[in-house]
Amino acid sequence: MKEHRESFGFSIKVMSEVLDIKHKGFYPWLKNRSRFEIKKSIEILYEIRKFHKGDLLSYGSPRVQKELRARGIKVSLPTVAKITPRMENGIKAITTRKFKHPVTTNSNHEEAISPNLLEQNFQVSTPNTVYVTDITYIPYLFGFLYLCKFKDICTKKIVGWAVDTHMKTSLVMRALENAVENQKPNEGLIIHSDRGSQYASKEFCENLTSKGFIQSMSRKGNCWDNAPAESFFATLKREFTNHKNFHSLEQAQSSLFEYIEVFYNRKRLHSKIEYKSPVTFENEFYAYE
Repeated sequence: MKEHRESFGFSIKVMSEVLDIKHKGFYPWLKNRSRFEIKKSIEILYEIRKFHKGDLLSYGSPRVQKELRARGIKVSLPTVAKITPRMENGIKAITTRKFKHPVTTNSNHEEAISPNLLEQNFQVSTPNTVYVTDITYIPYLFGFLYLCKFKDICTKKIVGWAVDTHMKTSLVMRALENAVENQKPNEGLIIHSDRGSQYASKEFCENLTSKGFIQSMSRKGNCWDNAPAESFFATLKREFTNHKNFHSLEQAQSSLFEYIEVFYNRKRLHSKIEYKSPVTFENEFYAYE
């Protein structure tokens, strides 16, 4: 224990909890356990602490196991499930903070409505063929900020996003231009959204037409029609923004860049794409094309 305390920086109390033994009963227990088993358990704890602290995530046991295996550590799911609840220093799944939120979708307008081309068929096998988009709120010191994002439903990658103190059409336009600049999608790309006034605006529709993109919209009041877009926001809030106190737009932009571009797109393992990150999945697709 002394050796591991010096090597990994854990207290004997924490290691005793992880190894499922009483603090005072360590030495009697040690006689019946191999040094290999002890070392293995402590190393697993050390690796979990490393990526939890560095990657701002709230993995449950399945993703923790996948992350460990990706790092070359073979460990069973029951072992991970046994270790993770005993972590100190915040190594546990983050819970959601609840508060009153603003309405981000106004479908009571007289703008033209596009047909629903997806009909809840979210099985897309090729990147850059269908993007879903939506707007959400983020609390900050002076009220709320608004985040618009475009997500590729094949790769699960956030291909474009923008955040501001308002949710006007210009916010959506900025996020779209960010996606186009990053991905350079071809004509025929389907852009699916809710019926919000920003997406139905003449400015946004003409922009899509000029790029050769095709617009699709959910049915009124049916959140399931745009479920892939909303699922990212649920993850973002659960893992990140609900536990942050932003004091300015600039601070929020910087933090969101770190979460979206550095962590979510490039590191976070996604269960629907074989427990790979969106960027890894995208790169592998084009490598084997």
